[in-house]
Amino acid sequence: MSGPELQDLCRLCGVLRRSESHRNPTRKEDVSKIIRAGLNINVEEDVTGIHPPYICRPCEMKLRRWWDATKKKKKASLNIKVSNFPRGEGISSQSTTATLAKVEWEEAARSAGLNTWLTDSRLQVMKMDGEGMPSVFFTVFDDCTWRLIVAGIVAQGDLPVCCGHPRVLSVEDFQDMLRKLSSLFVCEGNKDLHGVVEARKGAEGQMPIRITANDIYCQGTVRHIKCLLLSNRPRCDVCRIHRSDLMVLASREKGKLFKDVSVDSTIPNKNLTNQQLQQKVSLLQTERRNLKRRSLALKDKVASMLEKENVAVDGIQHKQLSATVGDCDDEMKKILGLSSPARLLWEQQKESALKGKQMRWHPAIIRWCIALQSKSSAGYGLLRDSGFLKLPHPSTLHSYSHFASLTTGLYASMLARIYQDWHLETVPEFERNVSLLFDEMKVKAGLAFSVRSGKIMGFTDLGSVANEIAAFERRCRGDEEPTIATHVMVLMVRGIFSSLRAPVAYFPTTGITGDQLYPCMWEAVLWLETAGLQVRGLVSDGASPNRKFYRLHGESSETSVPTYCTPNPFDPNRKIFFLCDVPHLLKTTRNNFENSGYNRQTRTLCYHKQDIKWTQLLQLYEWDVGLDRHSPGLRRLHKITYEHLHLTPSLRMRVYMAAQVMSSTVANTLDAQMKAGKVGLESTIKFIRYIDDFFDCLNVSNAYDYARLRKPNLEPYISAEDKRFDWLMHDFLGFLDEWEAEVESHPALDKTAKAKMILSKETLKGMRITVHSFVELGRLLLKLPGVTFLLSEKFNQDPLEQYFSKQRGTGGCSDSPTVEQFGHNMQALYVASSCVKASKRGNCKVQGADEVAALDSTPLPRRK
Repeated sequence: MSGPELQDLCRLCGVLRRSESHRNPTRKEDVSKIIRAGLNINVEEDVTGIHPPYICRPCEMKLRRWWDATKKKKKASLNIKVSNFPRGEGISSQSTTATLAKVEWEEAARSAGLNTWLTDSRLQVMKMDGEGMPSVFFTVFDDCTWRLIVAGIVAQGDLPVCCGHPRVLSVEDFQDMLRKLSSLFVCEGNKDLHGVVEARKGAEGQMPIRITANDIYCQGTVRHIKCLLLSNRPRCDVCRIHRSDLMVLASREKGKLFKDVSVDSTIPNKNLTNQQLQQKVSLLQTERRNLKRRSLALKDKVASMLEKENVAVDGIQHKQLSATVGDCDDEMKKILGLSSPARLLWEQQKESALKGKQMRWHPAIIRWCIALQSKSSAGYGLLRDSGFLKLPHPSTLHSYSHFASLTTGLYASMLARIYQDWHLETVPEFERNVSLLFDEMKVKAGLAFSVRSGKIMGFTDLGSVANEIAAFERRCRGDEEPTIATHVMVLMVRGIFSSLRAPVAYFPTTGITGDQLYPCMWEAVLWLETAGLQVRGLVSDGASPNRKFYRLHGESSETSVPTYCTPNPFDPNRKIFFLCDVPHLLKTTRNNFENSGYNRQTRTLCYHKQDIKWTQLLQLYEWDVGLDRHSPGLRRLHKITYEHLHLTPSLRMRVYMAAQVMSSTVANTLDAQMKAGKVGLESTIKFIRYIDDFFDCLNVSNAYDYARLRKPNLEPYISAEDKRFDWLMHDFLGFLDEWEAEVESHPALDKTAKAKMILSKETLKGMRITVHSFVELGRLLLKLPGVTFLLSEKFNQDPLEQYFSKQRGTGGCSDSPTVEQFGHNMQALYVASSCVKASKRGNCKVQGADEVAALDSTPLPRRK
């Protein structure tokens, strides 16, 4: 059957197709998917010259109705009787015709102005470019299949030049292809963008394949991945449309090439070469034209706004408005004060209204905004978008608060920032003395991917040594999975003679042990010593891992004096002292007192054959309230409330409650009750007075409380011969030794009963460690040149407790950050510094919580 006859038949039913002048015939390839699904016929395997290329209108309508019903999951039948077209005879005729006509095809190609190359198995038609090199290869094989290669790229069937041509060519298809090849241009791409290609060469000059995600480099030109290859124009429509993106890229690469001689370059012109001078002149001219264009555009915009929105005022109104604004400004300055935060905010708001996006914010405003955003990013956004205040954009704050990459363990970037901010290279020698605080905080268990570092955060990480040991232990247990952290161990450096307090490391853990703590602490001491600081003490609470860490530095046998110091391995001339947090010791002492005859009743404290019981304080409270007196409102214990004596788990964490119960005021009231007829209180009074004096001696926080509160023990230490050192070593420790000796002298009692008659072993050991360390270290520090006084409060953990309160306060209502959030908050809290306040409901009272922080004008480094 000839080609023209097949054009009029339907591929499915075989009926003579009626031609419609107003619409194009339906090609079988357009509905091949439906034909294959409904009739199980693959029209892509049809042979040209045997199978018709089109389908009739009725068959098309039946196919589409069946397909719509199928998609709607309705039952439908496809009523098409498929006609059978004989395949063998047609193939033989087609193959024979093609083989016999190969010479004729070659002559047709040459007559079309194309070069040819004929072999036994193929006919190759070539089109030459302007330089005489073949740019198009059109190959026809013996079975009449074909392949087209343009500019080194194999043309696919979806290109316009290939559309409409079957896999097996007929004579008409071959002639149509020759007409396209002879009349169309080979797309030249973007041959002139050499700078883009040069910028992407390899280290040894390798030519790139991909220029961008959508552009490739092939045979000396850059073309789009969807390039049409052959077009009516020298450059196809696709490459022409996307050329603007490549031109922008080329402009950027040109700017990088000339970055050493930029417009604002500080290199003198006399030091530049002729080529660099020419480049600089060219850049200056371009910059001048751009600025002129922008200036004219802004002038036109301002003129248009003035023309539409201006309101004319006469001379009198002008003078009145100017006077009003000036008087208001002067009045605001008088009301707000000279250097108050409110005045700074007022001036910054005025400046921001004038400058807009070109505003350079004061460092104090930046710190305040970082504190607000760390508390609640949504709240900061609401305040900023409300229009009541002009505040920096969050991206501006991000460049200040995220000054280093996120990492666990020792924070080298944080230590470098501390060294820079505190000018450690110029501070006096005695101000380099610091203590290292460490404690654990509960965090939310979970994993998170850090985009910046590319690491998964949330697993335990205790340093290289401890990680290897932990991995070996997991392998021995048969557990290959790493452990997800539930706590973080935080290390904070605190200046003894300065206001320095900053975290330098955090280790995700599931509860650290003494042996894991050992390498972490000494590596931190090494880093601090290398930075020029002198670590004098390690401060912690009385947890068992911390006590084990201390024991690792001394003898294993029990002695009367526990291990309280160790030689500094990085400076043999100095010792490092261990100190237990005194507020924690005060709370454990109060808890022992509470459990003596009350609450859990695990203690029966007894001294000098007199019981020390919590019920004595309950009776004292009722006696002091005196509801049966004529004047019940007058009290001696005006600070003691019902909550002080009937404690809950959260109230037991409050340090001020323990300090008010174990105070001299309570001891004096017990003395007054005893004079009123109450007996058996002498031991309780002595016990409370000794604990109160011990706490006062180790809680000296400033230079004026001792006079205001009339307590000499709160006076700063100014001499190594201070009598309080002797009182702590002889009187206070002597009181503990005497109490222990008295309890041990009871032969009729077993060890369990004896242990209940005195404070817990952990509390006693913590007191002895702290007293020995503070006395020896205090006398040593007071002899240093430049030291005028010493505050014993510098050796407690209050800054670390306040820092934990700040960490829990970030992130809105969530009071348990993840490991990743803890690291981000660590940087933001350091930058915000005093603008972030610890919770007033925390375990320890914040010094100066109600005071306004002084404005800090120190410039803040910004991450570029």
